[in-house]
Amino acid sequence: MLIFGAATLPRRTADAQSAAAPVDSAELVADGSALARLTSFFVGPWRTPVCSTQPAEREFIWMPGGDYCEWKTEARGRIGVQRDARRHVIAITLNRNTSGEAQARAIVDSISTVVRSWGLSGRECAQGSSPAGDIRSWIFKRSDIGLHISQITPPSGLSRLSIIAVEDPNQVPEEICRAS
Repeated sequence: MLIFGAATLPRRTADAQSAAAPVDSAELVADGSALARLTSFFVGPWRTPVCSTQPAEREFIWMPGGDYCEWKTEARGRIGVQRDARRHVIAITLNRNTSGEAQARAIVDSISTVVRSWGLSGRECAQGSSPAGDIRSWIFKRSDIGLHISQITPPSGLSRLSIIAVEDPNQVPEEICRAS
């Protein structure tokens, strides 16, 4: 899993989508930044998020003065965005349980296809393991976004996905993704 220090997050910003009216979120970010567009892709049909001036429990991306908005969906998992004081998205986290390795791989394939169609280059990282289980991961970058996906499969239990995206691709260090 990738961990970013809050003090190192860039100040360049992206438009947040926080309209209360239930509409298709794609309409809200059509002209937005890559992070706003990715948030829309993750959330799907628009739902009003829960926002707070404090991060959610276990959230490790935080910039003082900003806020944190979260969508919890049964189908798509927990999607969180960190916004700066101007309410612009600066980081996204997604945590999603799956029904198994096949579903996890299908979701990764779907995300990979979409972000590659947006011009992000990417690659699969060397497989590894941790106390949480076996890990497959991928890294994608473009000049205005960095994305890291981890598929974690515990020794007993179902695969889950952990995804982190930030505006500055340099905030996703290449070292977390050894060549496979």
